[in-house]
Amino acid sequence: MIPIRHDTHSASAVAAVPKFVRCAQCGSDWAYLLVREGRGTMHTIWGIGAESARLVAKGKARQALQEMLSNDCEVIPCPDCGALQPEMQPKHRWRLLVHVMAWTIVVLTLILFAYPAIRRSIPTHPNAWILMWTMLTAVWALAVSWVLLHDVNARALSRSEKAAGPNRLVIRGPDLDRLRNPSQPPPAPAASTAL
Repeated sequence: MIPIRHDTHSASAVAAVPKFVRCAQCGSDWAYLLVREGRGTMHTIWGIGAESARLVAKGKARQALQEMLSNDCEVIPCPDCGALQPEMQPKHRWRLLVHVMAWTIVVLTLILFAYPAIRRSIPTHPNAWILMWTMLTAVWALAVSWVLLHDVNARALSRSEKAAGPNRLVIRGPDLDRLRNPSQPPPAPAASTAL
């Protein structure tokens, strides 16, 4: 059998773009900086076409980056009212679902390691174990349904800058105006007096 050498050529591209937001709840204007990294790979056999593979990997990285910058968002609450925008809500729900899954793994691992001790303390009646697993499944189902169905903006005011303090990810005021109109010159620095 002849060994076939495979080479993998990888490339990445990083960019940051401003995302302008008008709050769906209170109508305030603000922006944030979305930073993403796109990655691309291409494989060659015996090094044939290595330069082309590098170029294709760069092209794939740029294409992946462009797709991320146009379709992705960060979960940043409105600085005025604390509401999450409609495009941010699915990502917020996904993060909560990941937390529920992590806690599920922790609980199941604890049960697995504690099983010998639990087995002695729970009656040997077969329905006791069925009841325990039914209750755990019901709690898990309630947690998942809460994540998927709850109103993410129910406690929005507690996430606002008035309640939570300044959000350093948010761009507002004169900085937002300069971001919208890059041709506008920056303000002159304040004059300092030397003694």
